[in-house]
Amino acid sequence: MTAKFPILFAAAGLAAMVSPPSQAQSVSPAAPTAAQLAKYDRNGDGRLDASEQEAMRADEERLRRDVGNPPAPNATEDLVQLSPFEVREANNGYYAATTMSGTRLNAKIEDLASSISVVTKQQMADFAMLDLNDIFNYEVSTEGTGNFTAFDVDRNGMVVDSLQNNPQEANRIRGMGAANLSLNNFAMSGRVPLDPINIDAVEISRGPNSNIFGLGQGSGTVNFVGASANLNRASSVAELRVDDIGGYRASLDLNRPVLPGKLGLRASTVYQHDEYRQKPSGTTTRRYNVMLRAQPFKATTVRASFQHYELYGTRASTITPFRTGRASAARPGIL
Repeated sequence: MTAKFPILFAAAGLAAMVSPPSQAQSVSPAAPTAAQLAKYDRNGDGRLDASEQEAMRADEERLRRDVGNPPAPNATEDLVQLSPFEVREANNGYYAATTMSGTRLNAKIEDLASSISVVTKQQMADFAMLDLNDIFNYEVSTEGTGNFTAFDVDRNGMVVDSLQNNPQEANRIRGMGAANLSLNNFAMSGRVPLDPINIDAVEISRGPNSNIFGLGQGSGTVNFVGASANLNRASSVAELRVDDIGGYRASLDLNRPVLPGKLGLRASTVYQHDEYRQKPSGTTTRRYNVMLRAQPFKATTVRASFQHYELYGTRASTITPFRTGRASAARPGIL
């Protein structure tokens, strides 16, 4: 009897070394890729929730099943699901992977044949861009007020300063003319200037684009991607900036998830005073924005926004002073 115990202990130890432990440490799931976030991150919080992970696993299982058992040639094909009609945040610093300016759908820039550039909000903040002309000073094939002066001469010889009257359209793309402007792919007049407080990105489409027929012009199109409330993350941002000629700007941006995952509210305000070296001149701007976003169902999102803008003051003229004199009468006999 005593001789059997060492044999039993040796057999048990050999089985423990050969077989894996019953309670092995679980391997943490890998972090989702940018493509997975862009496809399954419906609430835009930068991570995959339990329901979103379940949807991703269901698609992977369906793909494996379809590859293992391909449908018959006469079988009914699955419905084609189009991409959402909004850009999901897949930005990394200055780089943006998707745009709606190419096809009016959320498409990858690398798949489009058009010349499109996307300026992210991070880039606008780092380069102190406050309007469209500031952006055009840094982009290719575009000219803003820093390197282009727009003026017209009427039949009476009077010079009209387009920059002083409407700086939002006093620019050129590819040397042709001013770009038409749109907000979330809806045409706008452009009388209200761009401000980074209520947008997430600026999409510049240079040249004509037949896929956005009725909106694009020959010179190009600039589409502003409007900001919206976040359903899951509260944020508070206050900024103050000054310049060396007396201008200053103060802004406040607040976002609060009223019902996390269901209802979000965002409010922002801007007070900006611009000074010019030419005196007397100067402008004061006030902005008030309210954004509401609701997601009552998984595949349904409702967004609403209100914007108030006012500007008063006098912009400086960009045309140098000139002297006009009385035209001399033609001498008799001389044409």
